[in-house]
Amino acid sequence: MNGTLQSKIYKVGYYISLLGTVAILLWIALLKFTPPEANGIKVLVENSPFTSWMYDIWSVSTTAKIIGVSEIIIVALIILSIWFSKLRIYATLGMTAMFLVTISFWFTTPAPGGLVGGYK
Repeated sequence: MNGTLQSKIYKVGYYISLLGTVAILLWIALLKFTPPEANGIKVLVENSPFTSWMYDIWSVSTTAKIIGVSEIIIVALIILSIWFSKLRIYATLGMTAMFLVTISFWFTTPAPGGLVGGYK
């Protein structure tokens, strides 16, 4: 297989995975605008040291929408970074922050049995 064909296959795979990530993130972001999702993330948000302060300022619904808008901005940065390479750093920083906060929920959310992280 020559280098040009490998390069094309790599690019196709890259864009398929990128657009798959964008689709999933956009879907999750848009769900934040629905009452069931806003109430569903409440226990996660209120127990996190990174996000619990939001409920001191905004309602459950507004907080979920703010989170959704921030996720949509990250999705837009990912898409725009295809054409504007200087936006990649901002997309990367946004995705990293979003995923770290999301992962932190695993350690900060109390389990039904009273322990954090769901382990006994």
